[in-house]
Amino acid sequence: MVATTFEPERKVSVVARFNAKRRRDLGVSVLHGIDATVLSDHFGRTRFGLIAFQFPNVASRKPVHGETPTMFL
Repeated sequence: MVATTFEPERKVSVVARFNAKRRRDLGVSVLHGIDATVLSDHFGRTRFGLIAFQFPNVASRKPVHGETPTMFL
């Protein structure tokens, strides 16, 4: 499993760093600074069985129109 962020590691929050460490402890590869619009620039011809884009990340859990804005689309 690979988890990515668009932001470079130096710009992610303390909470995000903690969450990334937890994932790494479980064997997940965590990469920062990945632009998902050009995955081939980062992964070449690697094929993935499933890609889940979790966006938009508005860094808020406050409901908008009764929905959490950081839900899976």
